[in-house]
Amino acid sequence: VRAKCSTPGQRLPQRTCSEVALCPSNSYALLHSTHLSEIDGFTLPLTNADSTHARRLFLTDIADRLSDVIAFAVATQASTTRPATDRDAGQIALDMLLQHKGRVLDAMTSALSRLRAGIDPRDRELLDRYLDNRSRYATLLLRGADAGRAEAHRKTLRGLQSDAEALERDIGKRNQVFQARVTPISAAAVQRTLGDDEALIEWARYRPRDHYAAEVDMRRGPERYAACIVRRTGAPVWVDLGPVEAIDAAVATWRVALMANLASVDTQARDLDARIVAPIGQRMGTIKKLYLAPDGALNLIPFAALRDEDGRYLIERHRLHYLTSGRDRVRPRLAPPDRAAPLIVASPRYDLPGNPSRHDFAPLASVLDEARAVAALYPNARLLTGEQATEGALKSMRGPALLHIATHGYFEPLHCGDGQIPADRLANTPTVQSGLVLAGANGCRSGAASDRDGTEEDGLLTALELAALDLQGTELAVLSACDTAVGTTEIRDRWGTPTGRADGVYGLRRALILAGAETQLMTLWKVEDRATRRFMAQLYRNLAEGMARSDALRAVQIAAIRKRTPPRAWAAFIMAGVDGPLQAARPTLNKPARRHGCGCSAGGAHVETSGFIGLWALFMLWLIRRTSGRGRSRPRRGCHHTHHSSS
Repeated sequence: VRAKCSTPGQRLPQRTCSEVALCPSNSYALLHSTHLSEIDGFTLPLTNADSTHARRLFLTDIADRLSDVIAFAVATQASTTRPATDRDAGQIALDMLLQHKGRVLDAMTSALSRLRAGIDPRDRELLDRYLDNRSRYATLLLRGADAGRAEAHRKTLRGLQSDAEALERDIGKRNQVFQARVTPISAAAVQRTLGDDEALIEWARYRPRDHYAAEVDMRRGPERYAACIVRRTGAPVWVDLGPVEAIDAAVATWRVALMANLASVDTQARDLDARIVAPIGQRMGTIKKLYLAPDGALNLIPFAALRDEDGRYLIERHRLHYLTSGRDRVRPRLAPPDRAAPLIVASPRYDLPGNPSRHDFAPLASVLDEARAVAALYPNARLLTGEQATEGALKSMRGPALLHIATHGYFEPLHCGDGQIPADRLANTPTVQSGLVLAGANGCRSGAASDRDGTEEDGLLTALELAALDLQGTELAVLSACDTAVGTTEIRDRWGTPTGRADGVYGLRRALILAGAETQLMTLWKVEDRATRRFMAQLYRNLAEGMARSDALRAVQIAAIRKRTPPRAWAAFIMAGVDGPLQAARPTLNKPARRHGCGCSAGGAHVETSGFIGLWALFMLWLIRRTSGRGRSRPRRGCHHTHHSSS
């Protein structure tokens, strides 16, 4: 496969398509697209027997090819002299991106889902072994090595990781038959899922080559962002957005302004919109709904709060829904499993009797009220609080229709021992740096010690452990805690060298997808306590009325905008995954109770704790909507761990 770049009076040497990048602006490129799909690596021949680490290394190895094809598509679409081809370069680049972006996450999610849906006892045994391995690894890593046992500790961790990779290969092998029947994802297949008023936007990073450099020195330029707009009909459109360094800096500046509610927040929102949305806005026409698949640091921003040159928020102009990749639109769906009762976990008892205090998470005054109000909307809901809100309780659950967790969250490594944590192990396991705080966390003890090696649950449910849980059949997972949508976007080793292009965001968001949750509601920073309580009441009311999940969130955000509420209070919440109205997890409202002034009452919803819970819940939901409420207590260790807002 050959491509040519030429300018008047100058001719560059012929090069293979994988070497093509930006040609001069007045050049043309001729692509023999008939054979491009045969390029080695285009179909990404990942094997089901690969571990997650092996898959990531493979995709890293071919990342340069993807980068070159994207650069070629951007250059040819920007050229006014490019000839028509049998198959547009933009379509080819989109095909390759859809097969590359989020591929590691997708492969592992598919394999785990098939095992969770199976009835073979060997499947359950394999999953239980995988969960046990991930739990032991996270616990031992965060406990650190005892004095004089650093090498033995490191050896144990290496052994657990090797066992995990072997288990992942076994999981992939058991998924082999199903995977063989899956048709490779294409741009055309994704386009067929879009409505006439819908569009998919894929952001991607790429590095153009300097083709004027000597043949032996094909140097690459700095990374750049590109966006691809995909509509139901027509060819995809690629647009170059600019250097990654400049855009990531604008992202960081805006996040600071949002979290601190600075006066510059609107200016920063307009600046970032001009960089990543405005260049493609003219090509969106009458589009009403956007499916957003960000890349890199763009995963960490609320697109809803971007502002155009007229001062309007993006959420006012479009309905928004987040995806890991456009491939999510055509992912094969398994038959709906038998779902368990909704599970609500809130207000764990962080201090358990007899445990010395290592952390200082303080009780959260209002989360119990929030959780009881949510539980009252579901007649068969299971509510776990206090000493019952443990790691073990969550690890034993099997596909609750709804999962709502209200507690402290964190995004930093938390030690549960006095020993040193191996830096290389920590750097290569970013999913232990974020998690949820459960019963016994202050003393790093929650449950009986394991008979195998004496390890015990520490009350910190890391993203690594959450990913191995069984949420197959969970329609909606709500993490009502702080920073649950953030995470690491690039895996690096102890020396800071990238070990593989990030496959989404490594944190709780990724963990919920791997666990099998259809849709995830998470936060990008800490939000106000009172705003969160009102938000939850309004959101569940919208869901009960049959709104699509993304529309239910949008309605709450639009209401906040009309009240001139600053974006810090409403933009932190993002909805990702499957869209559409809830089915098994749809809340139940008692319509006649509206005459009492509530408008979002729980009707006959029942929670195990009291025979009067229905009336009590009516009062609490009325109170949430009619009063401003009291701010949640701040943890003893400071605001970095306040719930939602505050957690």
